[in-house]
Amino acid sequence: MVYINQQFGVKADEKELKKTVRKAFKVLGIKEKDMEISIAIVDDSSIKKLNREYREKNQATDVLSFAYGKDVRLRPLGLRRDEGGEIVISYNKAKEQAKEYKHKIIDELKVLLVHGILHIAGYNHEKPADKKKMLALECKILGEGLCDRN
Repeated sequence: MVYINQQFGVKADEKELKKTVRKAFKVLGIKEKDMEISIAIVDDSSIKKLNREYREKNQATDVLSFAYGKDVRLRPLGLRRDEGGEIVISYNKAKEQAKEYKHKIIDELKVLLVHGILHIAGYNHEKPADKKKMLALECKILGEGLCDRN
């Protein structure tokens, strides 16, 4: 199940975002009925507050992800039906980065969405090998045109 909350007043194409979630689920081997993802598109001020509260970083960021439950593993590894998470995306940052990477805002929103989904799935980019694996999944989900920026 996918929920989209667009608090910022700019309406992103929900159909495209949901399509991206379905593609990510397919690549990760997840059935949509087994996973709940909530997506909030907010402004820099809102994401800055969350970043300060949860990560102790007093600055706006492009995307934050929060997993439900203590054990953040997906279906092939032991997903329970009630697992999933919340992804918060800064529309302001998406707009800036879309301009920087010369693509549409909706494409940048999809990049950030996939990045958040992978974090909820337990992937990270702290070590070079982990970053490489996460980037490969991003490319598989998004296609080469949107993943070649890292």
